[in-house]
Amino acid sequence: MGTIAIEGMQFYAYHGYYKEERKKGNYFVVDVYLDLDFTKAGREDGIQHTVNYEKVYNLCARRMARTRKLLEAVCVELAELVHRKYPEVKKTRVRISKLHPPLAGPSQRFYVEHSLRRKKPKRKDLSF
Repeated sequence: MGTIAIEGMQFYAYHGYYKEERKKGNYFVVDVYLDLDFTKAGREDGIQHTVNYEKVYNLCARRMARTRKLLEAVCVELAELVHRKYPEVKKTRVRISKLHPPLAGPSQRFYVEHSLRRKKPKRKDLSF
């Protein structure tokens, strides 16, 4: 099992609970972590045996362009989208950070994170 990490994807988007946030916009950073077996890709040196992180970036860019009030909603939707698109991925984790959130005091960022794990198929009990 291995992990593909796509960290630090930066987007300017218009997510936020307050109308002003959705109007003004803000900078966001997206990190995606994919756990899968990429042994075959490593042995055969073929992208068809792994997840193309350029395609994952493009999925993230399209999703970040659609405005939502809650970053939690964006995070869950993005995790589900990536998880559905790549059935070979055993676990998907998405973190979205909002830089300099509009708070009463100084704050560098806040983030939300969501994980999905494929359920293992149930084994039939063949004992008698």
